[in-house]
Amino acid sequence: MLPVMLDLRDKEVLVVGAGPVALGRTKKLLEGGGTVTVASPAFHPEFETLAGVELVREAYHPRQLEGIRLVVAATGDPEVNSRVAADCRARGIFCNRADLPEGSDWGFMACFHRGDLVVAVHTGGKSPALAKKMIRDLSRTYDESFGEKLELLGALRRQVLEREKDPATRKAVLNRAVELEIEALKKHLKDG
Repeated sequence: MLPVMLDLRDKEVLVVGAGPVALGRTKKLLEGGGTVTVASPAFHPEFETLAGVELVREAYHPRQLEGIRLVVAATGDPEVNSRVAADCRARGIFCNRADLPEGSDWGFMACFHRGDLVVAVHTGGKSPALAKKMIRDLSRTYDESFGEKLELLGALRRQVLEREKDPATRKAVLNRAVELEIEALKKHLKDG
C-alpha cells in the first residue's frame, strides 16, 4: 500500500454499517472533511449525535454508490462487506473493508496531529494495538511544540525560496533549520 493523505473536503463518502466500528470510522472521515452518508437498517445511538452525517435507514443497495468517491464497508457481515467491495471495484470506487484489510483498497492509520504535522502508523491490519501503542509513544516525543516549529519552518522555507536562488544552498539552509530550537527559528525569521 502507498501511504497518502486524502483531502476529503467536498467528497461524498459512504459508510455501510452503523455499529461501533462504523462509528469510529465515520468520525475519522468527518475529521478529514468528508461529506458522509451512513447506510444501515439500524444505528448505534451515537450516530444521532453526529453533525453533518446523512443517515439512510435501509440495508445496502448498489444505488447508494451513485456519486460516491470513497466507501467503508463495516457491517459486521462478511458477505455484505464482500458485495459492497465488489460493487465498488466494478465502479472504480476505493473501498475499505473493516473485516478484511487485505480485501481493502485503502486503510485507516493510527495518527496524531501537531498543527499541520501529522504522524501516522499503519500495520497493514496485522496489529491495530501495536499501531496505537506506537502513536502513544511518538506523541510523547513529538509534543505540541512541534506544531509551532512546523509553522516557523514553513515561514522560513517561503523566505528562503524567495531570496536564495541556488538549490544546494536552499537545501543546506533548510536542512540546518530543522535542528534549531523554536526561539532560534523565531530570531532567524525576524533577522531575515
